[in-house]
Amino acid sequence: MAAYGPPAVERAVDPTYASPVTRRGIGVLAAFGALGLSANAAAADWWVDQAASAGGDGSEAAPFQRINDLLAVLETSDTVWIADGTYEETVDFWHVPAGSGGRTTLCAAPGAHPVIDGGGTDGVVLQAGKTPDMTFHGLTVRNGGAGIEFYRADGGEVTDCTTESTDDWVEPKHTRRHAVHVLSTE
Repeated sequence: MAAYGPPAVERAVDPTYASPVTRRGIGVLAAFGALGLSANAAAADWWVDQAASAGGDGSEAAPFQRINDLLAVLETSDTVWIADGTYEETVDFWHVPAGSGGRTTLCAAPGAHPVIDGGGTDGVVLQAGKTPDMTFHGLTVRNGGAGIEFYRADGGEVTDCTTESTDDWVEPKHTRRHAVHVLSTE
C-alpha cells in the first residue's frame, strides 16, 4: 500500500533544545509564576464583612471591610460573600477583568441579610457595567436613584433581592433584550 504525504524522516531529538517559540512560551509561563498567577485562573471566593479588622485580604479568615475594597482583585466567575451589616457605599462593577469566564456573583453569606445603602445618591447603588453574567443574590439595596443597573451588560440575574427607597429597582440600560433575568424579588 502506498503512503501519502511527505516521506518519513528520522531525526535525532535533543532534549535540551527549545525553539524560539518554546522559549517564549516558557518565558510567559515563568512570568505568570513569578507574579503568582496561573495561566488557567480558577474562580475565587471573596469575603466582605464590615465588622472585620482593617487591611483584610478578602479571605474568609480576613475579609475586606467594604465591597469596594474587592474591586482591585475581582475577576469574572468569582463569588463575593457579604456578611450581615449595612454597607454605606455605591459600587460600580465596571469592566471586571476576565477570569475563567463564568458568572460573577455578589451574594449574601449563608444566613446573612446584608444591606447596601447608597446614602441617598441620585445615581446607582450597584452597577454591572460591561461585565458579562453578573448575578446579585439575597441583598437589600436602598437609597439610590436606581437600585441595580445593568449597563451594556451581556446577561445578568437578580434573585431574592429587595429594594427600598429607589426610583428604579432594577434597570437594564443599553443591554441585550432579555439578557437580564429578575427572579424572586420584592
